[in-house]
Parts: sequence; structure tokens; C-alpha cells
Amino acid sequence: MDKQRTPMFTHGTLGWKVRRLMLMLAALLALQLPCRAGELLTDYTRHVWHVQDGLVDQVVQALAQTPDRYLWIGTTKGLIRFDGRNFVPYTGAGAGALSHGVTALVVARDGTLYIGTEGGGLLHLHNGAMDEFGQEHGLTNSIVRSLLEDRTGRLWVGTDRGCFRGTAQGFERVLPEAAYPNLGVASIIEDRNGAVWIGGSKLLRLANGRMDNFVLPAQNGSMRIKALTEDEHGVVWVGTVSGLFRQTAKGSFEKVEGIKGTVRTFGHLPSGALWAGTVGEGVFVRSGAGFTQFKAPDVLPSNTVLSQTTDVEGNLWIGTQAGLLRSSRTGIHWAQLPQALDSDSGTLMRDTDGTLWVCSSHLFRMIHQQLVPYRFPALPEIGIRTLFRDRGGALWIGTAGRGAYRMAADGRVQHYTSEIGTNYIRGFLQARDGSVWIATDGGIGHYRNGHVDNYHELPAAPHGLVLSIAEGDEEQLWVGTLRGLMSFRHGDYEDAGLGDALRDEAIWSLHMDEDGALWIGTGSGLYRLKDHRLFHFQDVLGGPSRAVFQIMGRGDLLWVSGPTRAARYSRAALHALADRGGSEIPPHLLFPVSGEVSAAELYGGMQPAGLLDADGSAWYPSSVGPVHLVTTDKPLHTQIPLVIEQALVDGRSSDGAHTLTLQPGTRTLEIDYAPILLGSQMGIVFRQRLEGFEGWSTPTLAHAAVYTNLPAGRYIFHVQALSPDAAGPIAEATIEVVQLASFYQRPWFWVLCLTAALAAAFGMMRLRVHQIRMRLRAIASERNRMAREMHDTLLQGSIGISTLLEAVASPGTTETSRGQLMDCARQQIAELIGQTRDAMWNLRGHEYEQCDFGLCAETMLDQHVKPAGIEARYSYQGAPLSVDYRIAYELLMSIREALLNAVAHGKGTVVELNIRCEDADLAVEVNDNGIGFNPQRDNAQPSGHYGLQGMRERIHNIGGRMKLESAPGQGTQLRIVVPRATLEHRPNHDLEL
Repeated sequence: MDKQRTPMFTHGTLGWKVRRLMLMLAALLALQLPCRAGELLTDYTRHVWHVQDGLVDQVVQALAQTPDRYLWIGTTKGLIRFDGRNFVPYTGAGAGALSHGVTALVVARDGTLYIGTEGGGLLHLHNGAMDEFGQEHGLTNSIVRSLLEDRTGRLWVGTDRGCFRGTAQGFERVLPEAAYPNLGVASIIEDRNGAVWIGGSKLLRLANGRMDNFVLPAQNGSMRIKALTEDEHGVVWVGTVSGLFRQTAKGSFEKVEGIKGTVRTFGHLPSGALWAGTVGEGVFVRSGAGFTQFKAPDVLPSNTVLSQTTDVEGNLWIGTQAGLLRSSRTGIHWAQLPQALDSDSGTLMRDTDGTLWVCSSHLFRMIHQQLVPYRFPALPEIGIRTLFRDRGGALWIGTAGRGAYRMAADGRVQHYTSEIGTNYIRGFLQARDGSVWIATDGGIGHYRNGHVDNYHELPAAPHGLVLSIAEGDEEQLWVGTLRGLMSFRHGDYEDAGLGDALRDEAIWSLHMDEDGALWIGTGSGLYRLKDHRLFHFQDVLGGPSRAVFQIMGRGDLLWVSGPTRAARYSRAALHALADRGGSEIPPHLLFPVSGEVSAAELYGGMQPAGLLDADGSAWYPSSVGPVHLVTTDKPLHTQIPLVIEQALVDGRSSDGAHTLTLQPGTRTLEIDYAPILLGSQMGIVFRQRLEGFEGWSTPTLAHAAVYTNLPAGRYIFHVQALSPDAAGPIAEATIEVVQLASFYQRPWFWVLCLTAALAAAFGMMRLRVHQIRMRLRAIASERNRMAREMHDTLLQGSIGISTLLEAVASPGTTETSRGQLMDCARQQIAELIGQTRDAMWNLRGHEYEQCDFGLCAETMLDQHVKPAGIEARYSYQGAPLSVDYRIAYELLMSIREALLNAVAHGKGTVVELNIRCEDADLAVEVNDNGIGFNPQRDNAQPSGHYGLQGMRERIHNIGGRMKLESAPGQGTQLRIVVPRATLEHRPNHDLEL
């Protein structure tokens, strides 16, 4: 063992002897430990999927990746497509044949997939269609074990009953069945010279039309061949039930010793190293002249390895009997920590001689990539929390409950307990003046010139955990506690000048830049304090927890770690962001440790919780051991496909490939998307927008966008994948969305509604105008009726009475006649009063009885004509007629008007009243032999006289007709005709009177 890798301390002669003894023991342990430096462990991180992780069937018999980057998985129950996140069983055409089990997969040069099944023959998946090949195509055996597309594009098919080769017509048997009746072909390969090797019950090589038969060395077990491969040197390797064989320089084959179990599959690491997967014995990786074995559960989910492939991203996929394994080059490596389940904390230290020390539940140091337990011989059995080597060569040892030990370069040991203030040590820091600050569970201590001072009793001194310390300027010490950040200067605690900022925050880590900027890691993220200005970086790790446990810097690089992730930033980019007050985190290199190393959790709270190597890589303590993060300038994620997997419209899958057409009334739209990324997807977030509806969303881990009650219109859905190590999006997908409008959302509907509204408004206006007109007409009609009543009652009665009184006053009238005329006048006055009362009563809506129309008309003739000394003639023809008083009233008032006009204006000697009651009509005629008049000239309405007009209105109101004939000197004839139907129905009491 190299002497430089021993701890740098001595303790006299006894100490040197013990040292040599420990070195010999460590070398002996290193020789006895198996070499696990194979590429599967040190250069790859693992991720395993089982049934509970979504893998439909965990017996993985075949693997292949198509040009669209999907990984196709052949299992004993069917075919599965994997995009790195979702397992989707194939259920399309030919799925029934796949249910027999998929045994072989090969991707043709045109990107299509050929599928060999165990009983379902050969299938060809292309452009969503599935072709099946069987006996009708020349493939006489349905159990397909292996597939090969040679360099000429011909397909070779190995079955349980021979080997077949594709032709333009179908398939042809390669070897005669009679000569090779039971040639079960399990593997077919093409070597670099174009020869085709066929392995099964025999090992055959076909080249240039010639067949060679190779005989493997005899073994006790079965010699049936299961796998063939050619290595980087052109050597053919043969995997059989009885082990592994390789081709010699002479062309024959020899047994490879040390390989146990049936060799089922071969693979090649990116370095070219060959590895063999076995049944029951795990994986054997070629290393130098021999092979190193890796088994479950440390490396594999199962010791039975059935298939393998390497994808375009460089990930190695291994199909086993109990799950699917992905080994990826992520730059994340770790060394297995013995007794990891007992570990609850951890710190690391790189010693000046290069030794890596790991403080956990026990103390370990790394030898040949393995962690070896170590115990300081000069110390008792103690729990060591942290180690620190100062610039003078002294080693400081912080313990859990036993204080601090200082081992000087000359081997002397000093032990400090009560003088520190508490015996639980959390970290050390060497100041510029060479003194050492000690962080503890109850405050800080200070070692200077062989003496330790503590400051636990000072005013405002912390009495809880001191999680971190950093040296400022002018003898200032920054102290990070569970309850905020404190400043210690010249032996006293002073206000940090931050106000309420960081109060009650856990200050997990402190890092001081050379330019005076203090970087602060807290439970809520990363802060920078510079020039008395505090800036908060919102989310530098992008994980579920924002806590920053450790901050480390070198040059322009700043490393930040939390419980599950670590990230490397450009310090200048962070400074620029803080100076301008931005919010968008700059590109950075992200290491999703917990996503790649199962159950790994990075530690913090004790120092140092990480270290930087000279090559720029970083180490962190974790729950599974020290994690090594190897940096690279190559981005973790480059341009990748991003596909829209499906769209759910109201919970039902839509068939839209390029355009989603949503029917009217659609309530919810869900668009599911995913990147086709078989490597780690940790750190990738997505943002989406619906162009025409909203802007870009906040980046999220969700793989779906949901919209509800979209307005009618045409939109473009955009989704972008973002990676922390890329300045722009690494993938984008779009799809058009068309939301059809309901009938009530279409323009014609609103035009129709507007037209209907205008029409309704116009109709209402017309109705209102009509109602106003009707009301005005009703008022005018009522005024006319009242005028008629006044004319036919008061005025006509007064005229009659006036005529009688003039007759009384006439000089030629006798006393007897005067008495009679006075009696008649008194009688007419009484009647006038009665008529006036009846007219007023009628205005109040009184119901009247029916009357004998003929009798009433005759009575009126006697009352108004005979007293004037004019002959009155009356005739009635037809059956007696009983008429409603309302109609009779209108007729009688008209008759009275005619009689009075004949008496007052006609100056005739005879007045006739003729009534004929016919079947259809009632006819009334009033005739006189007076002086007459000209109806056209006088317009039937002398100035100031309204009798004829009132008569017309009355007859019109009861549905009758009136005809007036007169001429000067020829008398007057008035004819009124009223239909019997009007007389026989009770009139409407709202009739215009």
C-alpha cells in the first residue's frame, strides 16, 4: 500500500507499530474484497422498474428502440411501449398473437419493428399497422427465438424448427430440414466480414454460399447455444447452457472458466467491454483478462438476465426475470456505505494526501473505490461527527458527546471538552490568523495558541445548534443557527443588520466569496448578502424541497446542494441575476441524486457536508454513502422529441392527430403530453400556452394541461420542455384546437336576436301607439256619446218644451188649448228629467231590462208629434219584437231625433212612423211631407246642429244602416235598417254610446 494514503499522525514508537499493523490489515482487506470497479458500477447509475412501477409484465425477454426513440419491451404476456415515464401495452391489430409471449425484437433499417413470438409466428409493426407471417408465407414454425436483419436488408428468422431467410415472395428455409431436423435456432448474428452465424442445437456459419459446422468442447451439461456475439476484436463468443466459449486465434472455440450458469445474452459497454448475462448468476463483465461478476440486489433486480440493448442516449437497458434495469451515464456515482441503515448523519474530508474520509455511523476511508472501516488507535471507541485538517497539519476530530480532539503533526493529542462549552461538535473553521473556530450544538468555541475560549454566556449568544460558520472581514465571524444568522465581532455578538430577514430561518450553510459576498443556504433557499443588500434566489434546486444544505465555490463555479439534488452554477450568472433583481434562474448543471440513486438523501447540518476535488467534481455525504458528482460540459438533456399523447374531451379520448375539433357544449379539454426520453427526466419541467386564449404558464412537472368551458374560436396549443442546463426549450409540440360555437354563439343568431329585439321593440311601440290611439278614440267616443245624450235628452227635450211654450204664448191659442199645452209641457219636463236621470244612470253601467220596441216607438210618436198639431201615422208589420233596452235606446233616440226634426224644421202636416220586423232585418222609416232640404249642400249638419250626426253614430254603434233622402219642397224620408242578429244578442256594455 502506498505510504502516502495513510493518515498523517504518529504517536511515538507504539503509534508507528500500530500504524504499520493497520496498513497491513487494510491491504489484506483490499486484496480479499472483490473488485467492483467494473463499468456497471462506477460509470453508471441504476433505475429499476417492477410491476408496481407500471411495468405490465416484469419478465423482459426482448428489448429494442425504434427511430422515434420509443423503447419496445417484449414480455411473456405481450408487447409494451415505453417513453421513459409511461408503459403502454400494445392492444392493436395482432395483439392476440403477441399474447403467446414476445421472444425477439429487431428494428429494420426503415425504422419498422419485427416481432418474434412464442407460438404466434412473426409480426411486422409499421405505421400503426401489423402484418402477420406464418405458414402461407413459408414460415413453417410459429415459435420464433431470434431475428436478424443483415447488411443487405434481408431478414433472418430463427425458430424451434430451423432457420428462415426473407425473400421477395416470403420466406425460404436456409438449411434443409432433412439434414437439420431439430435445429432450434436461439441466436443469429452477422460478423464484420458479412458471415452469418447460427446458434442453436449446432453452431453454424454461412459465408459466400458455404456452411461451416463448429463443434464446441465437450462438457458435462447441455451444449445448446443461447446467445452469440462478436467483440471489438472480431472474436466470436458463444453462450450456452453449460457456460461461455470464445473463438481462438485458430478459429476453434474454448471454454471460458469462471463463468457459471446459462449464458442467455451478450452486451457491450460504451468502452467496448463485453458482458454476459446469465440465468441465475447475474452479469459477468470482461475486465482485463478475466470477468467480474455482478449480482442482485446490489446491481441487478434479478440474477436471471434475459435481454439487453443500448439506446441512442447511451443508456444501457437490461431485461431480467424480475424487472427492467436502466444503467445511465449521469455523472452520479456512489460508493456503498457499510451499515448504511444505521447512518443518520455524515461529513466528508479530503485529506492532504488524497485520502477520502467519511464520517457516518462509523468512520470510513476509501481504498480502491471501497469504503473500509477505520479506527484511530490513539483514541477510545467514539462516535466521530467530523474531521478537519488545518494548515499546520493538525487533524481535528469532532465527536458526538466527547468533545474535540486535536492531533498535531508530531503525534501529540489534545482533548477539549468543557472549555468548548458543549461536547457535541458540528464543524471547524480555520481563520486567516491561523486560529480555529469550533461550531457545536450549543454555541461556538475559539482555539488560539493552545487555549480554547467559549462565548456561551455572552448577551444574545446562541444556545442552540450552530449549523454553519464563515469568516467575514475585520475579525467578523458569521454564525448560522437554527433561528437565524448572527454576527460575532471582537468578542461580542452584534446585530447582523438584516432586520426581520432570515429571522427564525435555519442557516444550513455559509460560504464567503473572495469579493466579500456571503452566500447563505437556508431552509427556504439560497441568499446572497453583498454591500448590505440581501437577495433571495427563489428556487435554485427545482425540487420538492428548497432547503440548501451546502454551498461550495471554486473559481467561477458555485455548487449548491439540498436533500435530494445538487446543482452547479456560474457564480457570475448568479451575481448578475442578483444585481439586476431578476427572477429567472440561469442555466445550470443539475444532479438529481435521489432520482438516480434509490433511497439516497444528501446530508446537511454538519460541516463539511461536501467537498470539491481538483478535477472539478464534487462529493457529498448521503444516506447510502458518499456520492460523487462528475461534471461534464455536455448538457444532460439535448433536443428530444416531445409528443402529445392523447386529448380527452369531456373524459373521452379524441381521435384528432393534428387538429382537435370540439363540439358545441364541450366542458373540459385535457391534453396529455410527454417527452420521449429514456434517460433521467429529473429536472425537466414543462410550460404551456393556448395561443389566442392565454400566455405561457409557470413551469411545472405536470404532464397535462386542462381547460374548461373554452370560448368558441380557433387556438394553437403549445407545450415546451425546459431543462436546467439549457438556455431555451429542449423540445416543443403543438396542436390546433377548434372550439365550435353553439347556435346561440354564432353571428347569425345574434343578428337574428337583434332583429327580433328591434321587431319586438317596434311592435311594442306600435302596440303602445295603438293603445294610446284607442284610448284617445274611446275618450273621443265617450265625449261624442255624452254630446249625443245631451243633445237627445236635454237639448231635444228643451226644444220640445220650448215649442209647446211658444204655442201657449201664441195669440190665437185658446184657454183650453193653453191648458192642454201646459199639461203637455209639464209632462215633457217630467219625461226630460226622467230621461236625464236614465242617461246618468246608464253612465254608471246600470243593467237594463228588455222592452217592447213597437210600443215604445208608438208612445214616442204620440208624445212628440201629436201635441204639435201634426198628424201622426204609425204602422207596425211583423211579430212583436222584444229588444234589449240598450239597443232599443239607441234606436228610439234616433227615431225621436227624426220626429223632433220633422216637427221643428220640417213644417209639414203629416209625420209617418213605419216599423217592419222581418226575418233578417228590422226596418224603421220616418217620413214627413215638410219643406225638406238639400242633404249634400247642408252636409246633413246645419251649423250648430248635430242631430243627424248623432243619429248616424247611434245607428253605426248598433251595427245598423241609415239612409236619408230629402229635397227642397218634397219632404224628408229616413230609413234605418238593423240586422235581427244584432237585436237578438245582448250587446257589449263597453259599446260606444
